[in-house]
Amino acid sequence: KQYRIVVNNTPYLVRVTENEKISLLVLTDITSQVHGEEERQEFFDASSHELKTPLTAIKGFNELIGLKTTDPTIKLYSEKVEHETDRMLSVLTDMLRISKLESEEAENNLPFVNLASVTDEIFKELQPVATSKGVALASEGEMSEPISHADAYSLIKNLVENGILYNIKG
Repeated sequence: KQYRIVVNNTPYLVRVTENEKISLLVLTDITSQVHGEEERQEFFDASSHELKTPLTAIKGFNELIGLKTTDPTIKLYSEKVEHETDRMLSVLTDMLRISKLESEEAENNLPFVNLASVTDEIFKELQPVATSKGVALASEGEMSEPISHADAYSLIKNLVENGILYNIKG
């Protein structure tokens, strides 16, 4: 097991190993790692926003082209551009959400959520889609992680949906 704690403004990674005869507790100062994570987070946030701005502009100009044209070929291309910009914006949003989850997990003492039960909830919701795509849903094991239920649900649902949509039938 491992935990992050802060003592006198210094972050430590605490690793605990136990057996029948001995318990071992190892504290590692992770100040430089935490600062590196913060810098990475700041860079990632700034880069993501810098990418979202031109994508949103492309999407807006493309919508104008689609509205102004009567040429069916240009309308088709405009729809393809719209689909791809929406997809790229969605990927950026997902990346920002995952990055936020990682930073919150490092900073907060979040409640432990049973990921198996969250997965079961999602499987029940997505079973009709999986069946229509010829994909079987299965999970094994138990695991709890410090994360909000809503964030766990969103993250696992995204993974399961991608698994269903991009899988091979059967």
